[in-house]
Amino acid sequence: MKTKIFKTGTAIMIFLIAGMVSFSQPPKGNKMAQKPGFYQMQVQNFLKLTEDQQSKMKELRLNKTREMLPLQNRMKVLLAEYRELISAEKPDMKAINNNIDARTKLMNEIMKKNADYQLKFRNILTEEQRLMIQCHKGMMGPHKGKGMYRGFRQWGPRGPMQGPGPRNMSGFQK
Repeated sequence: MKTKIFKTGTAIMIFLIAGMVSFSQPPKGNKMAQKPGFYQMQVQNFLKLTEDQQSKMKELRLNKTREMLPLQNRMKVLLAEYRELISAEKPDMKAINNNIDARTKLMNEIMKKNADYQLKFRNILTEEQRLMIQCHKGMMGPHKGKGMYRGFRQWGPRGPMQGPGPRNMSGFQK
């Protein structure tokens, strides 16, 4: 009788511990956010875009991708070349500088295309939708407008003024 109670109790404990361990694991990221087009759908729902606006946005994104993909690939090639140049036995400073100049020029072109895309994106929106974006800028995305570390630096893991590094009374690092 004691053996039966002991085995039953042991089995129950194993199931309880297994359940606690499985539920104590942190979630493996935001599965919805990993789906392609998730953030575009959020923007469309937030701004209440019309069918015409949605089709224009889709065409705009497609054109941007067509323009940016070769530039991004070229940037990856230049970065790989830079790593090879910098890690050589006898680095050639002239070649390194030429590579840096080429990457800077390419980055300049990418930034200009991004700015052009943003302006075309805004031109598709109505005045009310532009205001909605301005008012809620930074509120969408993983950090909800806080900035990546602002909350931790200000409050720390255990309460006010207990973040990393020494602090003075105003809450700023010394």
